[in-house]
Order: sequence, then structure tokens, then C-alpha cells
Amino acid sequence: MCGTEIFQEVTSPNGKNKLVLYQRDCGATTGFATHISLIRSNADLPNTTGNVFQAPGHPDWFDIKISWEDDRHAVIEHNGKPIPYLTETKVGRVEFRYVENTSARLPQRPFPAADLLLPVSYFPSGWISEEILSLGPEEIKDSNENNPYAVYSPSPQIWAAFYAISRKDTVQDAIQGFESERSYHQTYHTNNCTPPGSEPAFVFQSQYTTNVYVGFSEHKYADGSGDPVCRMYAQYDEFLIEFYATISENGLTYQQFNDLLLVIDEIMLNHLSDDRN
Repeated sequence: MCGTEIFQEVTSPNGKNKLVLYQRDCGATTGFATHISLIRSNADLPNTTGNVFQAPGHPDWFDIKISWEDDRHAVIEHNGKPIPYLTETKVGRVEFRYVENTSARLPQRPFPAADLLLPVSYFPSGWISEEILSLGPEEIKDSNENNPYAVYSPSPQIWAAFYAISRKDTVQDAIQGFESERSYHQTYHTNNCTPPGSEPAFVFQSQYTTNVYVGFSEHKYADGSGDPVCRMYAQYDEFLIEFYATISENGLTYQQFNDLLLVIDEIMLNHLSDDRN
């Protein structure tokens, strides 16, 4: 069973047809997909794939805009990220023109986003790390270069810490992403990474940004298993970063986690301040 959610409807100048931008979701095994269909203006959107445009991913990722030039010509504008698997240039008597608009995207930094990841040398002795450069759908342009992440562990069998970088198109996009995530995490985490019931021994303050959230969660499953987790979420210019780790015998201590926040902030400060100057 597949569900649809309409994001935009644009009717042709003569009122006979409309273009519908919608998300189609057929379950966890398939994920989100973006579709555009041309249908009669008085018709309901059928629960089928788009007959004009189809691409993997959520419509919000692609900033798609639809417009009519006249009754037989329409323009589909996107931000250059989707790699679609269907782009019809004509359906019935209507012709389609595709425009890639990257004007709102920030220019690339002189360093790769992977340079902002935490070196494993700052973790306890003997820990190992694995850097992965494919966060997000591989079908989205620049996802590998702009969204690296790494996992850190005391052994190959245990993932005890996770650090992710996400470079947004604009600073405002990053701010909105931070505010959304902060609201979500505040529901499940306390403030600061400190033992339950204790006075905060460490309150992290960034040298670069005020948009930082640090929290603690018991992270227990229904059977009582699971280790506590400390998490940091922050916005540095157009970058969003997320760092979390288990607080346990096989993970980090409270102090080690908080010490790593200082390292993260220093890395971001050095790279972004140098580039700004």
C-alpha cells in the first residue's frame, strides 16, 4: 500500500489541466519519492506514480517549483540535487522544460566537509574509527562530499560513538534544521551531559555559535537494557553537526564526552574562521 501527500498544484492558464507535485511513500523498504503528474483540473490525484517526473527522496530536498508558460508549455525548476529516473518532456499535448537552479546554494568551501570530522586520536587509547561518505541517498548530488559521518568504537563489534556533518545550501537552511532538531531532542533529553540527579558539572559554551544543544538520555529499552546516551547538535554557519555517544563501560565517560565537545568546537572554529578571513 502506498500513500501520497500533495505539496503543490498549479493549474494551466485555460483551467483545463493541472500539474501536481506530491510525495509518494510505499513503506520502509522503499522510502520517500518525489513525483509530478499532469491530470485534468477537475480530477483527483490517482494513487499511482507520476507521469511527468519521478525522483528518489522527499520533495523538500529538491526545492521544486512548477510554472506554466502557456497552456501547452510548463517549466519544472529544481535545485540541481535530484537525479531523477523519469523526466518526460511531453505528456499528451503538454511539453515540459527542466531548469536547474543553483543560485541559492553557497559556493564550496576550500576544504572538504570530511576535514571537520573528529580524529580518532582524541578518543580513548585503542579506539578505532570508520569514516563513511554516503550519508543520505546516493541519488542526491553532492551527498557524499557534503554529508560525511564517522563511527567510533573500542572494537570492531561495538559502535559507541557517532559523528555526522551535514552541509546545507544556505545558513538559513542550517538554522531551520537546528531549530527543528533541538525541539525534537529536548522532548527526550535533559540539558547537559551529566549523571542523573547531579548538578551540572560541565556546561558547554561554543566559541563560535550560539546554536548548540547538548543533552542526556537514559535510552532504555522495554526490557531495561540499553546504555545512557549523550548527544550534541549544533549549527555552525551552513553546517549542521550531530555527535552522540553511549556513556558506559564500552563507551565514553561523561567527562570524555564533554571534553570532545571542546575539540569539535575548536575544529569548527579553526576551519570556519580561517575561511571567513
